[in-house]
Amino acid sequence: MIRDYNITWRKAIQRPMEAITVLSFFRANVVRRKLLTTHNISDNG
Repeated sequence: MIRDYNITWRKAIQRPMEAITVLSFFRANVVRRKLLTTHNISDNG
């Protein structure tokens, strides 16, 4: 697991633009999930 992560991290360093894109996409998904959860809770209210 850790070895795979290190390999992925090295590839990300070799391709910084791709890593930035993946990180921003992942962050957007997390934010969207939080917004949806908050919205659902307020709807069920």
